[in-house]
Amino acid sequence: RETGGIPLFIIEALRAQYEQGDLGDAGEGTDGESSAAEHLPMTPRVHGLMRSRLGGLDAETRAVLDLVAVHDGELALTEIVAAAEAPDEAVLRAVDELARRRLLAEHAGGYRVSHELLRRVVYDDLPLSSRMDLHRRVALAVEAHRPDEVELLAHHFATARIPDRAADYLERAADRALEVRAYDTAA
Repeated sequence: RETGGIPLFIIEALRAQYEQGDLGDAGEGTDGESSAAEHLPMTPRVHGLMRSRLGGLDAETRAVLDLVAVHDGELALTEIVAAAEAPDEAVLRAVDELARRRLLAEHAGGYRVSHELLRRVVYDDLPLSSRMDLHRRVALAVEAHRPDEVELLAHHFATARIPDRAADYLERAADRALEVRAYDTAA
C-alpha cells in the first residue's frame, strides 16, 4: 500500500529495511518529505528509507554519489575521477564502496546511480549551489573525455548556469539536428 504497488519502490523499501535489520517490522512512517510532483509520486516512508541507505556514507563517498547523481546517465571512471576534485585513491575507494552497497551500478565501462528513483532522492537533496557546481564539474570532465557529446554538454553547462558555454553547445546540437532534418529538435 505505501509503495503504490510499484516494484522499484518495493525493492528499495525492502533493501533499506534489510540494511537496517528490521525486515520483519512494518514500523511507522518517517519524517521524510516527498520529491517534486513532476515524477511518479513517492511516499515519505519510501523516500525516508532510501535516505537511510545513504546515512552511513562517509563524506568522500557521499560526494562521489552526489557527483554521479547530477548526471542522468553513465559516467566513465576517468570522468568521475576528473570531476571529483579529490585524490584518485579516495575516489576509487568511494566508487568501490558505492558499488558494493549497490548504490552505483556498472554498465558498459561506466557507472550510474543504481536506480533512477535513488538518483532523484540524492539529486533533490542537493542545495542549488551544489547542483550547479557539480553540473559544472561534470561538464568539464565530459568535455575533456567526450567533446562530441554536444547535447549532454549543453545540458550540464546550462544547468550550471554558464550561458556562454551552454550557448556554444546548444548551437552545435542544433546544427547536428538540422543535418538529420530534426527541425523540432533543432528549434
